[in-house]
Amino acid sequence: MIHSALLATAGRTPMVELARLAKGLTGRVVAKLETTNPCGGVKDRVGVALIHAAEVRGVLRPGLW
Repeated sequence: MIHSALLATAGRTPMVELARLAKGLTGRVVAKLETTNPCGGVKDRVGVALIHAAEVRGVLRPGLW
């Protein structure tokens, strides 16, 4: 998927089912691919919220990041 902005990717960590690992189990085993996040696993949504709050307070101007 191609996104129009980096911001659009925050909080959308892909998950992959590990069916071979879960063979014989009653539930599903899934893994989050945190390294695909814009910051490589750092809490991206928190970063987006901090930037948004700084824009609201006037510390940053919208659109500079």
